[in-house]
Amino acid sequence: MAINIGAGAIDRSTSSSISDRTVIDLTSPSDGTGTLAFFSLWLNSSSTSVKMGTFYGSGDTWTARDSELLGSVTSGSKQTFSGLNCAVSLNDIIGVYGSSGGVERDSSGGSGVRLALGDKFSGTNTFSTLLSGDKISLEGTSELPVGKKWNGITISKWNGVTVSKINGV
Repeated sequence: MAINIGAGAIDRSTSSSISDRTVIDLTSPSDGTGTLAFFSLWLNSSSTSVKMGTFYGSGDTWTARDSELLGSVTSGSKQTFSGLNCAVSLNDIIGVYGSSGGVERDSSGGSGVRLALGDKFSGTNTFSTLLSGDKISLEGTSELPVGKKWNGITISKWNGVTVSKINGV
């Protein structure tokens, strides 16, 4: 069974800056333990040096578990990255960092978003800013559910190739 994390990479009503910031989303923690092979995000303005990864903790104190450097990410649509190897544990949350740009955000319907200046994908850090009830457009999964819906999309092709199985599913 696939491991999933994050509120979904969709076009939302507003945005949150990731310009030299790490933003973590408390909405939709990981539903399992293992390795995430796919990350998706929806930026409202392009960014370079983008990282995504997993965190554990509570309140305003969060520890980076693992991350993946995605590099430059364009804005205006869902961008998916594959072939990743990001460790995740049950109830971890997802986060993103960028040198510039912004990520799509809703100001209601979520469990909250926390922000910290700088790249916080190592060690334990304080995320003192809380946007209560917000959620951002990030998601990760251990495998694509071919023939099933993943965040509203039925998976039948990957990078233009019709697929019947991914990761043995």
